Amino acid sequence: MKTAAPVRRRLNFLMHDIEPGCDTYVERPGYCLNADLRISEVATGDYDIILLFGGRAPEYLRNHVALLEIVRDFDPGGKWVLAVFHGIQILVTAG
Repeated sequence: MKTAAPVRRRLNFLMHDIEPGCDTYVERPGYCLNADLRISEVATGDYDIILLFGGRAPEYLRNHVALLEIVRDFDPGGKWVLAVFHGIQILVTAG
């Protein structure tokens, strides 16, 4: 498994939690994951599946031209394209 991001770096995830008695969630530091590749380095022929995470990142990544091209390359090849929560924004933008 490889993880790609606009730049190679440590990615910090957040966890959403509901405090007792609150109507909205709070954000807490979550797990971390290192990005092995820059998005521009991804060769779609090397992979069978793409997973697009949710959260706030898709608001930014849905305008990343190289990522949209990667998503579009997966579809006609019959490869798996998965999105979690807000990751669907990238799929919508990719068409």
